[in-house]
Amino acid sequence: MSRAVSALLAPAVLDVVIRIAAQKTIANVWRAYLEAARIAGFSYGMAFFLPRNRSIGATVFADDFPTGWLKNYIAKGYQPDDPLMARNETALTPFAWDMAEWEDAPQPTRQRWRDDNKAAGVQAGLTIPDRSAGNFKMITVCGANNDLDPLDRSALHFAGLAALNRMQELGIPPRPDASPALTQRERECLTWIAAGKSDWEIGCILSISEKTVNSHVEHAKQKLGATTRAQAVVAALRIGAVIL
Repeated sequence: MSRAVSALLAPAVLDVVIRIAAQKTIANVWRAYLEAARIAGFSYGMAFFLPRNRSIGATVFADDFPTGWLKNYIAKGYQPDDPLMARNETALTPFAWDMAEWEDAPQPTRQRWRDDNKAAGVQAGLTIPDRSAGNFKMITVCGANNDLDPLDRSALHFAGLAALNRMQELGIPPRPDASPALTQRERECLTWIAAGKSDWEIGCILSISEKTVNSHVEHAKQKLGATTRAQAVVAALRIGAVIL
């Protein structure tokens, strides 16, 4: 049976946002947000750009996870099999998660990932995505459970977006691969894909072969860290490489 919960953070969320906005350093912004998350019941937190085809170690800009967690995660190569990373790719709104979701995971790597997380105290949490300012960044807060009052969940979302925005204003570096250089042909092919054209039609428009169109698209997908054409178009739109 779930424990009864009540809003602990929500009544003070405006004060939290005002305090975040007043901070002059990235470290202090993060400290103000994490203090709020701990009021809501979470012990740990991390802020990072979506890694895509890079190691998360290169994209973290605030880290208060358990000591050694990130080093262990990278050393054991968990990122490709991390189901939360896959969920991060498409997240538009905050989502709660719990290691119990993968209690019967068939993959040995995922079992080890789950067990290491639980042993470190990373058992459940809330992830807050932010796609603004041309960078896909997010905050994850976690601890023993994610049994939040809905008002506190909304408060963490609101305050999290404020924290990410303030950290960006204070100069967190841009995501290392935020703006991959697409060639003119790659941009043209993605633009016509967004318009609903087939490879054959694009080839006719650009006076190149259908095979060459596909090659340009595949190269663009690789640069953008996309697995589908639709994802590539969205990523290109987000960084301004394609304008409809």
